Amino acid sequence: MILIAGREGHQKHFTIHKKMLCETSPFFKAHCKPEWMKHEDGVIKLPEDNADVIQVLIFWIYHNQICITEIDETTSKINTCEEALKSPWGLFAQLYVIAQKYQMPQLRNDAIDALLDLSN
Repeated sequence: MILIAGREGHQKHFTIHKKMLCETSPFFKAHCKPEWMKHEDGVIKLPEDNADVIQVLIFWIYHNQICITEIDETTSKINTCEEALKSPWGLFAQLYVIAQKYQMPQLRNDAIDALLDLSN
């Protein structure tokens, strides 16, 4: 299965096992049913989703842990909404929203735990 995340020009392609994706998300399980898959079988487009967050989601599916690289603790320098969304707080918050969107309660819980750990 191929997930294409991000807007045109800023897309990333991710390969994931269909079984793994469907086992962790009722949304994707329903989406992968033959009656819902389009002629481009094996491709799911996620144009509204941040590709970096989808990459974290895929890592979580395979390893059952959240991994965000290059966490910069200097959040006092945040001046724009875009910078806030790229901060650890913003990435974990976006991960929570994605988990809610794709019906992944365990990932949602893990995102909350990561936010709590970050605040300590």
